[in-house]
Amino acid sequence: MVTLLSIAMTLYCEAASEGEIGMRAVASVIYNEASRTGKDYTAVCQNPRRYSCWRDIDAFQIDETSGAWKTARKLARQMVIREFRPDGTWTHYYNPRLANPNWADLMINVSEIGNHRFGVLED
Repeated sequence: MVTLLSIAMTLYCEAASEGEIGMRAVASVIYNEASRTGKDYTAVCQNPRRYSCWRDIDAFQIDETSGAWKTARKLARQMVIREFRPDGTWTHYYNPRLANPNWADLMINVSEIGNHRFGVLED
């Protein structure tokens, strides 16, 4: 249950306004990071250096009756029961209106989805 909620909260807090497509893209980054590092989804999601929403999770209000929350929980459940398939190979993303991380120019295979840029950072 902790894993499902960690994923759902991350998807909701990072991309609720992006709809299912945006939340699937964030879920793909989480999935790819867990696959690449061997960490579980909770450890990946709750890394405050990766997901800004975990820096101040109390600041986010989750509307548990919203369609966005239901979508976040559906995608989280798919991940937990291993039915989720990522939409891309992305390893990183950011919102260029809110941030300009020092690694942004190093991303390849960049896709613009909603307010975010998704891409791959090679090790």
